[in-house]
Amino acid sequence: MVSRNMLVAVVVVIVLVAGGAFYVLQQPSKPTPTPIPTMTPSPTASPTTSPTPTATPTSSPTPRVSPEEQAVRKVVQAYFDNINSHALADYLPLFTKDAEFGWSYSETPLKGITAIEKLHKDWFAEDPNAGLRLLNISKVTVSGDTAEARTFCTLTGKYRDIAFTYRSDNLYLVKEGDAWKIAKMMAVYYSEILAPSSTNAVTVDGKWTTPDEWKDAVEVPMEQSFGGTHINNGTAYLRVKHDGSNLYVLVDYVSDTTPSSPPIGYWWEGVTVYFDPERNGGWKPQSDDYLYNIGAQTGEQYKAKVEASGGKWNWPAQTDKSEIIQKSIVFSSDATNDPYTTAKHTIYEFKIPLPGKTEVGFFVGAADHGAKSYMSWPGKTWDLIPQAWGVLKLK
Repeated sequence: MVSRNMLVAVVVVIVLVAGGAFYVLQQPSKPTPTPIPTMTPSPTASPTTSPTPTATPTSSPTPRVSPEEQAVRKVVQAYFDNINSHALADYLPLFTKDAEFGWSYSETPLKGITAIEKLHKDWFAEDPNAGLRLLNISKVTVSGDTAEARTFCTLTGKYRDIAFTYRSDNLYLVKEGDAWKIAKMMAVYYSEILAPSSTNAVTVDGKWTTPDEWKDAVEVPMEQSFGGTHINNGTAYLRVKHDGSNLYVLVDYVSDTTPSSPPIGYWWEGVTVYFDPERNGGWKPQSDDYLYNIGAQTGEQYKAKVEASGGKWNWPAQTDKSEIIQKSIVFSSDATNDPYTTAKHTIYEFKIPLPGKTEVGFFVGAADHGAKSYMSWPGKTWDLIPQAWGVLKLK
């Protein structure tokens, strides 16, 4: 028989439960919090690595581009658009009247809108399809009434797409009234060789006379270049050093296993070393430029300077060999001490008087007609455009 006290206790519990339920039902509803998911680390992850938080729609918004930066970018885009359309009537007003147009390669920038106009008229007349392919606008910085825009681009048109090594067109702008104008354009080139002083003697015999002969020189892999009928890639290495009086150049053409192969068309087989001592660049060779050449068919070696004829600058290499060189440029296929391969291939050695300056424009081209290959430094450019050459500096 249930006692009175037990019945009282049961009633009290029922009342409390009912009352609690009633209180809960009377409270305003609250959203159920989303449980935080757990992340099981992958077998290669550290057990203490915290998972990367997932961005939510309420995360920090992407920074907005200011109206001034937008205006600068618009001018930069117009700079390239009007070059490609040859629309000088729209292109020239983008510049200030005293704007500078220069290259890191050249110490003498063009100054003034008249000089800039002439440069482009000459360029467009020479190449009706000339242009600049904009790859990206990498950076825009606005500070008050001045701005800087960095771009990356390649040359297009007559010479196909010439990929200058690390070339960028940097534009420096100023604000005139409400409009941004280009006050300076600088094309920056970073193709550079720093030639060390020689500690190992060189015997100019077209081979590695000793295993250490060229180990103290700077080594630069050569790349496929543009050169008419040359359509295939190859393997070649350029080494350069100096002794204070002479520059020593080695071209180790590893893939040229058929030295002195018959020429294709008007192209020769051999190596040419080009100099621009004034570093004044240009889209054509100029009067200060010269070259040293050796042909693998005959072994003939010479120095030649450019000359003006018919209003155009041309290399007179095939017609006017201004200075015949003896025993200063030699080639062979003796790979006895060669560090790349001891299999027979063509090796060239040059001993060239220094140009008298510590920084000069520099280009080296090597042709293998048997393989239809033309390798160069800098690569992916053209030997007839000094503006695209690299810079040789002496330590």
